[in-house]
Amino acid sequence: MARAFSTASTSEIDVELTVIEGRIPTDMYGYVFINSACGTVNSKGLPYQENLPEGGFNEEFGSPLINGDGVVIRFDLNESEKVKVSTGLMKTPCYYADVATSSPDSTYGKNFKFRNIGLGRRSLRLGTRNQLSTAVMPIRFKSEGKTRLLATFDAGRPYEFDPKTFKLITPIGKNKVWRSFLPFFMNTPFKTVMSTAHPVFDPDTEELFTVNFGKSKKEAWMDKLLFEFYVRNEGRLREFLSKLSERSKLDAKGQELRVAQAKIINEIDNFVFSEHLRRLPFVPKILARIRELFNKLSGKVLLSNNSVFLMKWAGQKTMEEWEVLDENGKAINLAHNMHQIGFSKNYIILCDTNFKFTFDTMLNFPFQNDPKIGPMIRKIMCQPMNENSMLYLIKRSDLSDSNNKKVKAKSISLIHETVHFSVDYDDSDDVVTLHSAHNCCACVADWLRSYDTLATDPDKKIKNDKLGLIAVGEMDIGRIGRLKIDAANGKLIENQSDFKFFDGLENGNITKAHTWGIGLYTHRDMLSHETNTPKITHIFWQSYGLKEDHLSKFIFDMYSDSTRPQKQFKSVDMLNLTKKGAPPVLQCVNTQTMESEEFYAFGKEQYMWTLQFVPRKNATHNVPSGKDGYILTTVINGDPNDNFTELDYKPEVWIFDANDLKNGPKVKLKHPDFSFGFTIHSVWVEHADEVSSPDYAINIREDYPLKHSKIFGVIPFPDMLKSKRDKKIAKLFEKEIYQKFDS
Repeated sequence: MARAFSTASTSEIDVELTVIEGRIPTDMYGYVFINSACGTVNSKGLPYQENLPEGGFNEEFGSPLINGDGVVIRFDLNESEKVKVSTGLMKTPCYYADVATSSPDSTYGKNFKFRNIGLGRRSLRLGTRNQLSTAVMPIRFKSEGKTRLLATFDAGRPYEFDPKTFKLITPIGKNKVWRSFLPFFMNTPFKTVMSTAHPVFDPDTEELFTVNFGKSKKEAWMDKLLFEFYVRNEGRLREFLSKLSERSKLDAKGQELRVAQAKIINEIDNFVFSEHLRRLPFVPKILARIRELFNKLSGKVLLSNNSVFLMKWAGQKTMEEWEVLDENGKAINLAHNMHQIGFSKNYIILCDTNFKFTFDTMLNFPFQNDPKIGPMIRKIMCQPMNENSMLYLIKRSDLSDSNNKKVKAKSISLIHETVHFSVDYDDSDDVVTLHSAHNCCACVADWLRSYDTLATDPDKKIKNDKLGLIAVGEMDIGRIGRLKIDAANGKLIENQSDFKFFDGLENGNITKAHTWGIGLYTHRDMLSHETNTPKITHIFWQSYGLKEDHLSKFIFDMYSDSTRPQKQFKSVDMLNLTKKGAPPVLQCVNTQTMESEEFYAFGKEQYMWTLQFVPRKNATHNVPSGKDGYILTTVINGDPNDNFTELDYKPEVWIFDANDLKNGPKVKLKHPDFSFGFTIHSVWVEHADEVSSPDYAINIREDYPLKHSKIFGVIPFPDMLKSKRDKKIAKLFEKEIYQKFDS
């Protein structure tokens, strides 16, 4: 039987990979850790099946692949000519709550069950899952000397885990320190916390920096109402939305479309709010007045809250924090989120990244497999990302005054969408250097859905095996950047900055190094917890390429010439190039010349996900330090099965010589028990020994006290008596959660 495109298991393994071809280099050492999203407690891996084992449609079918429980993969490279692999599932308190409430015979009821509702997973009564499925961050305090590792996620605080056993040790920062995305009267045990998936650690100062931010909560309020009604009265909501979809006019363009979207949102808003109020003992005549009063208060008092907090942690239970303001002393209003932050010797760099991990994308999946409702909800909830992005520079010396809890940042606008970047530690003469990835006219926060059709053939649906894949079909060419910033004045030094793209075209076909679908990257000492890199000299880039079954008609329309008139390649050109295709590429770019020094092109059905630089044990003569090592990659290799009727996608590990990409991998490896579907960010560390519980470890019982708010409902009227709900929550924590962390 052929293996599906995205197949993975949450079962933990400890195996030695076998060689498919080539030979394992003898001068590798250390460990590579890769984080991956791996389905839910129900699916126990990937793919999400269309039907349940007991029969009936699976509501998780078509969920985004990046929305899943975190499985961390550890590669041990220390034995000559051996590569050993171990995996561990990140079992947070909310993971155990998910397990306890997920079974059909659970005694807690449907209001406690977690659901995939977009890029997030949420329970009405318990809150939002912190899935820890995005990145791995190393830290080390010199007084101890041990390497410690954090698992991270955009919608949750980081957790430290043991590098050897994968057991979670402690969250970073007490629960009460982290602000929820939702209003105070919507409190749940597992708060909706928005942070960065890429906190940063400075080994020179032994400080970890991260962020905690919130956007205007009025949108979150209405999305919460929609989710609550969805859980409590799914049939009634489905009936309403189905009728609404039949009379909606979402084929319009421009301003007419925006008006239609606003009208539909208002109708849903009115319906859900009115349905909630009907449950309260008020006469119908005053419903409109209550609604009017509440909207006035919610917009100005209860729910208006745009804020960004910079947080610093140096190995203590508490965290220092500063509210970040712009140059005019006003709160920062984020368009998207802060997926990535960075630092240099004297500055912290925050970025409003073009990755829409915000509340609208976390809650746009109800009925998403319904051919009527799904497209309508997506059309009104999923908007194009901004075509630029904002950087915010904070002077680190401004953080020295412990009495001042506000700090101003200089704002710099970039002309292209930005998701990831690295920073040179050297910022001499107040010049900060960023090396950036620009995902132009791509939508990494959207995913391929069951009702999607191909842009190249709108009558043909996306195949089931690609459902849930991030929408890596690009509507313009990606760029890589070397950006020089005058930090003192908060300005981009344009004559020293470069946004570079390679189209790879040769005789009308894309055969050379390119930046179509620019993705992840790696470089020597990236995320090092031992040394800062003054100047990054070489960066290894991943490009997804162009594939017909990755570009949906929805993305094609959303990033059309009318919405993106400044595109380098027009829509008709993108359609033609996508039909021809472009292979995935691994390439090395010299950051000084901004030229591609060499590259390797993968086959048509070969997908490279993660890439990680691994240094050699001993320096090689005449090889630049930035290329003196290996690139470990995870690859899904699609080959025809024995009957040649479908592709058999095999998970493999390919290791390249970083100074000789063009000649292909030095070795390819696999193991029948090692299965991954979608791997994400990675890190290399020299040591990964078992660690003891640190002084800053937080007691989970104390972190989640059984003193939950009585104000859980959608309307802020307190319950006078302790409810059955709170008793169930207390039982859940005592029986299913606390005991897992007591030892």
